[in-house]
Amino acid sequence: MNIYNKMAIRTLSFINEVIFIYFFIAPVFFYLKFPFPYVSYLLVVFLSAAVFWGIGRFTSTYSPFLIVTPLMAFIIYYLFAYPAVVAVLLAIIFSWRFIKQLDGSSGENERLILIISFVLAISEALIFKSDVFIWIGITQFILLLLNHLVKQYLAMAEMNEGNKFSKLNLASGPAFLMFIFLFISAFLLLFFDVIVRIASFLYSVIHSMFIGLLTIMVKVLGLTGIDMTELLNALKLDKGSLFDMDFTRKEEVERQKSWATQNREEIIEAISWTGIVIGAIVALVIIFILYKKKINRYESNNHIGNVIHSSNPMSGDKGKKKNPFQKFLDIFSAKSEEPARKLFFDFEKFAHKKGYGRSYSETIEEWFTRLSFPVKNVDLYQKVRYGEERLSQFEMEHLKKELTLLRHFIKERSETEKE
Repeated sequence: MNIYNKMAIRTLSFINEVIFIYFFIAPVFFYLKFPFPYVSYLLVVFLSAAVFWGIGRFTSTYSPFLIVTPLMAFIIYYLFAYPAVVAVLLAIIFSWRFIKQLDGSSGENERLILIISFVLAISEALIFKSDVFIWIGITQFILLLLNHLVKQYLAMAEMNEGNKFSKLNLASGPAFLMFIFLFISAFLLLFFDVIVRIASFLYSVIHSMFIGLLTIMVKVLGLTGIDMTELLNALKLDKGSLFDMDFTRKEEVERQKSWATQNREEIIEAISWTGIVIGAIVALVIIFILYKKKINRYESNNHIGNVIHSSNPMSGDKGKKKNPFQKFLDIFSAKSEEPARKLFFDFEKFAHKKGYGRSYSETIEEWFTRLSFPVKNVDLYQKVRYGEERLSQFEMEHLKKELTLLRHFIKERSETEKE
């Protein structure tokens, strides 16, 4: 992969990481009583990405970051009016993450970022009572999707694939998580005030139960001569919690009831349309994923007759006829659960992320030859990728060792091209 495509992927990965950092910087904003930013934070992120991209494109040393980092802190502090502590933290963290990208950070932590963002966005939205976290989470998910598709497109562009857009696909796991999060996000945004009030009420109940249990413990300890009444009084007076809300104000309750009554039809209509749109999107995504799996399996089966030279097509379980129900299930399963085949699929995925993936029109032998992989027994890989027979224990160990060596080979080659 050429240096420009690599820099584009690294910049997108950098943007995803520093947006993810927002969830960990948020408590600092809260402590400093600074409003949670959204648009301004995205502007800081994209401005930093543009500056660092320019540095990474025209120099291979880290010395410019010694100048740019204080400059970024200065801009964040004066131009965006962020607190000085936050400005310095962001400048240092942003520089550190981009340097890690230049060092060849793999970017294989997308699924982990996806899941943690899912949890933190919803949790912090309820804790800090701000829907900004939901919008940050939605932005993060959209950029993760964009990053995934750009990596695929550039990898296929390197291999001169035709009709690249039709071959882009999104793994079912991340897609499922993404649309579940979008559904929950839409629900939270529609009923944010009500949900926060429910969460606050539950917190108050839990807090009261805790104080009650603590009171009993203090009285029991008091019988033994240990006085903890001061601690108990301090906890009882600590009502400035994140969830603290006044539920006794009659006018506030009446205002909520009045608002709900006046906007009842609009709320029902909004929920209905939201459900219809999200349902349609989920249905289309499921159909697309199932269709892609069927096509991928069809292409794999078409390769078998032309590629496999050493394996016996009637050996092992292959000679057994499958019942119609099993054939129906096979339509929706592009991958086998056979451990050896799973290892090879993981290696193919790794190669694609690094920019050395196999073209859809390439055989395993052509792929290995093009990249000059140091492999002698290509038949072993053909048998694993296209066959359904099990490997012996010796072959399995040999496959694991060679795939590990090939991963190192790809990493070293990537580092060499970067230099």
